[in-house]
Amino acid sequence: MKLDLRKFFSTIGGLPYVLIKTDTPYTPKDFPLNYPNKDMDIIVLAGAFEYMKHKVDVFCSEYSSVFDLKIVKNKRYRLYEKGVFHYQFDIATGFFGLPPWFIRKSIQKSECDNGYFKAPVEYEIVYRLVAYLNKHKEWHLDYIKEHKYDVDYELLEKLSFFGVFNELTK
Repeated sequence: MKLDLRKFFSTIGGLPYVLIKTDTPYTPKDFPLNYPNKDMDIIVLAGAFEYMKHKVDVFCSEYSSVFDLKIVKNKRYRLYEKGVFHYQFDIATGFFGLPPWFIRKSIQKSECDNGYFKAPVEYEIVYRLVAYLNKHKEWHLDYIKEHKYDVDYELLEKLSFFGVFNELTK
């Protein structure tokens, strides 16, 4: 059975959130109609964190006859089908120490794409840069290099990532 992620996004449309890292080698082009058996990274403003968790919980409960829900660290909602991992919703108010003003701006400037809000490319580059520096997944570096001409140098400078960005995109 598949989750109706489009329905999920319609229920959270009024919340201040942004999805990050949606453009990956394993994410189908027709996401959210189809999706990988991975996770969805939802960044939400702190004031909406509990309500977002409630929305995810309600959505997951609609599938309780098929999927078992396991909540990890009060922010990861993992769905299992007959003991096999199916999907995960990761909900966070921050990302590897990025400052609150950055999170807020990325949400304010988010763009609707296929029914969900995602970070504009200049903010996504920063999310990927931080993800790459912490987890060293090559597809994050590939994304950064592919979009290096879309970078906001002022934003990178403000976050003290200008030198790291230049080093990685030589």
